[in-house]
Amino acid sequence: MFYNNKLDNFETLNNYEGSITLYKSKSCGCCEVYANYFQRKGKSNIVVINIEDLDMLKRNNGVPPDMRSCH
Repeated sequence: MFYNNKLDNFETLNNYEGSITLYKSKSCGCCEVYANYFQRKGKSNIVVINIEDLDMLKRNNGVPPDMRSCH
């Protein structure tokens, strides 16, 4: 599911028409798998960004602690 500015406004991959930016840690092995999955589903407009401090990014964007992972 993809977050779209409000916690109550999620979309499934099949309905999502926007671009996808995947922020991840360099050590995450599953994120490239996710990116390849999105591309196989016809979502070629995906950008993968390796970032050093994901926790700061998540805090600054209001991601609740219990929803945080490596990506």
